[in-house]
Amino acid sequence: MAATRSTGQILYEYDCTIHAVNPDGTGDTALTDGGCDSAPEWSPDRSQIAFISTRDDLNGDIFVMDADGSDQVNLTGWRGAKRDLFPTWSPDGTRIAFCGDTPYTIYSIYIIDLIDGSLTSVGGSTLNCSGVTWSPDGSTIVFSADYGTLHFALYAVNPDGSNFRVLINTGGNDVFPDFSPDGRQIVFERDGNGRAWVMVAGSAGTALKRVSPATALDWFPVWSPDGRQIAFDVHSDIWVMNANGTGRYDIAKDPYHYEDWPDW
Repeated sequence: MAATRSTGQILYEYDCTIHAVNPDGTGDTALTDGGCDSAPEWSPDRSQIAFISTRDDLNGDIFVMDADGSDQVNLTGWRGAKRDLFPTWSPDGTRIAFCGDTPYTIYSIYIIDLIDGSLTSVGGSTLNCSGVTWSPDGSTIVFSADYGTLHFALYAVNPDGSNFRVLINTGGNDVFPDFSPDGRQIVFERDGNGRAWVMVAGSAGTALKRVSPATALDWFPVWSPDGRQIAFDVHSDIWVMNANGTGRYDIAKDPYHYEDWPDW
């Protein structure tokens, strides 16, 4: 079955810069050139982009810029030499959740208010964190963390810090979740036994299914804006497939450059 070719540009990292490209691979445009920039995410109205940059701190800060790459602002540089990673927008565009460490290199999920600049933490303290996503209805933040289990699982918490719970724990490493546009499903990467698969589950962590081939090395999956497709990374190339795993195709065929961290 051929891919259905959803619309909307895909953001991705290209050799430590943020690029935007059409789903058919045309119209590739560089948006940043300042240090090493990665993990971009569109704002809900697609007018802005949040991303990680090491330009001011090699540990990484959360930046925001306009959709054309202008007006690049460091949101978390005031935290000093801390790791600030994997930004995700609230549905109303007024807050950004991210994974950040503390002075003792213990991580938490932080929420920064873009209106008043206040910072709060939810989800307690964890040894590590690998990806954060905010549900389209605003009720839930899902993130990947290791709470001393020596592997990553997916956890959920309300934005006010209540109702913390384990969402998905396959026993492998469950990382980089992304809510579907309708909030009914979550796509994520599961690593184990030298493989990496794109997995899809219901928003409550049920009905888990693998949509990658058994021998795949598929990383960093994200939904298309219409929920019909998934963009992901294969060996540092950006690929797209239908949500059921069919119709896989490569949109950035460049074996000599690093292409990673898609967001659609």
